[in-house]
Order: sequence, then C-alpha cells, then structure tokens
Amino acid sequence: MALLGTAVLLPLNPLRVLNRAARPAREQAVRAVRTAGDAYRDGVGFSGAVVVAQVRTTVSDLLLASGLTQENANHLVRRVFGDR
Repeated sequence: MALLGTAVLLPLNPLRVLNRAARPAREQAVRAVRTAGDAYRDGVGFSGAVVVAQVRTTVSDLLLASGLTQENANHLVRRVFGDR
C-alpha cells in the first residue's frame, strides 16, 4: 500500500502527454501492482484478494492518468501482476 500511496502523490502531467514527469508515478504504480501480485500468489485470503483487486484498479487508473490508453494500462497491469 505504501508503494501505491507514493505513486498517487507523484506529479502527473495534466495534459496527459508522455514525459519524464509521469515516469516516477508509473514506476511506483507498477511496483505496487507487482508487489500485490507476489502477495496474491503467496496467499492473502478473501479480504486480501479484495485489496489486491483495488490495487490493480487504482494502478490502472493511475497509468491512464499518466497518459497511457486504457487498453495499454490494463495490459501492463495484467502482465506485471502475472496474469496468465
């Protein structure tokens, strides 16, 4: 959750143009979803699975806000999370 919180606080380009300002937020968001995937595979129970789903959704939204398309953001989240 700390990784996700940091990603939310990092600046995003208001014009949604890909640039250096969005990179740190994306990197933190990707780390958060990777960590959530690791935790999920280790076993988090029902409540943990709900939190993991919320992390995935939030990361997808952050990536969208950083300038990625919805399709690209969702694909990245799935790939990094480890969906097969």
